[in-house]
Amino acid sequence: MKALRTFLFLLPVLVCTSCGPPAHPSKRLIILADVSASIVSEARAQMFAAMREMLTHLERGDAITIMPVATDASANLQGHILRFEVPTAREPYDEDLKRFHKTVGKALASMEAESMRVPASRTDLLGTLAIAGEEFKRERQRETMLIIFSDFLEDDKTFKFANNKALGVPRSARLLAERLAAGKAVFPGTPIFCGELRSTEWLTLDGVRRVAIREFWEAYLTAMGGKVSFAVDGPATAAAIVRDDER
Repeated sequence: MKALRTFLFLLPVLVCTSCGPPAHPSKRLIILADVSASIVSEARAQMFAAMREMLTHLERGDAITIMPVATDASANLQGHILRFEVPTAREPYDEDLKRFHKTVGKALASMEAESMRVPASRTDLLGTLAIAGEEFKRERQRETMLIIFSDFLEDDKTFKFANNKALGVPRSARLLAERLAAGKAVFPGTPIFCGELRSTEWLTLDGVRRVAIREFWEAYLTAMGGKVSFAVDGPATAAAIVRDDER
């Protein structure tokens, strides 16, 4: 009888625990995926594999936005951004989650196939980041993390990092970054993971320019308010970060 009374006393607590909010706040991953022609096929495949793994670690209420890094972001991104939210209303046997993963998986497969069939001729990472900033402003509820997969060789109408004079040494690269990012702190306190992808053009650069390019992006993204980290093995490290964040 005493055991029964104890169980009845604890029952409301157990019910509240099982029906309450998640143990951690929901999150949104904003992923910038470089699909330009210079990215080697192996690195592109690893990037898409990493994104598929990230999906398996999203929980109910989480969301993901995937933006291909296009030749001209302002002109070419419309209609190509993938936005998905993990269902919050549970169905029997998690049928809702099965549909979610099937839908997102199909969309990723389509993006990957298109990137191989018609890869972007240039890399407008700066323009894509500006659009990602708009995405960040619209997110009011979830914790946001920005993940960038790229060789980080900007190649737009204004800059070609592979031979631009300012990107020749770290100091001038940092000064350029700070000038371009002035007044654009759109990612305050946001974790920004920069996952490097191997590209044919990156391998031709000298060591000093490579250091300068990384210096540019660290300075630029930091000036925009982000908490920046880089990894040479971009896809594998990014997938591990999302997996660890789930725990």
